[in-house]
Amino acid sequence: MNNIANYCVLELYPSQDRLEVVTVGLLIRYKNEWDVRVLPDVAKLHALNPLFPNSGLANMSSVVLSLISDLSDFDSVRLILKRLGGSPGLQEFVGQFAAENSQEYQSEVSWLLTDLIFPPIFHKEKSSGHKRLKTVLRNKFKTMSLLANSEREIDNHKIVENFPISAKNGLFAAFALKNGVMHITETVDFDVSAGSQRQKSIEAQAKTLILSAAKDVLGIDTKNYVVISGSNRVAARTSINLLQDHAEIYALESTQDMDSYFDRLSVAAALHPV
Repeated sequence: MNNIANYCVLELYPSQDRLEVVTVGLLIRYKNEWDVRVLPDVAKLHALNPLFPNSGLANMSSVVLSLISDLSDFDSVRLILKRLGGSPGLQEFVGQFAAENSQEYQSEVSWLLTDLIFPPIFHKEKSSGHKRLKTVLRNKFKTMSLLANSEREIDNHKIVENFPISAKNGLFAAFALKNGVMHITETVDFDVSAGSQRQKSIEAQAKTLILSAAKDVLGIDTKNYVVISGSNRVAARTSINLLQDHAEIYALESTQDMDSYFDRLSVAAALHPV
């Protein structure tokens, strides 16, 4: 029997003098118990604060567990951490996975730590697919004379690449257009090998965080789009369903989809209501 585990990303400010926030671990709720997993060392934190204590993360884990032992939900944990100053704190997005036994649980946690917390190692297949999708969109925007040369052109109805939704939290949209309301585009390439589908599932969850933050930060009327490839992959269906809860989905393989997507942005850039 599969048991559902819910998780949230832990983050903290390693230096009181700087605003940079660093993701340092996961808080997991599994079988009615809390589990805290953090970085194995503090090298990531020393990049911002060389004086951060080597035992700081281990001490943080112990303190967090002692504070939340009687709590049962992430909202309560988030509230008590905010009352203590917000460092460490919890991101808003709550993800989940299923595990039948302790071995599956450990495997899933390891995948999450690798993809969300540990310093990134970009696999060739993953990065090339993401680059391919973004390149297709970027080149099309250029031919439409819509691609901006700088972030400042967002007010000139140009499409800005890598637009900051919440820079301090490391949340950047693949593309953004403004015409009274914001139009945010993300991309996910599901056209990968079976062994990479798990990573794509985690990537899709991360993209929902960006899309949710876009509406929170830029306004509830923000229009969200996700351009995907590999839409016919059976293993991608759950992730696509998740993304559909947060955005309109357009498949790269569908000429009709892509014509509709580019038409929407073209109309938006011309300042007509959509």
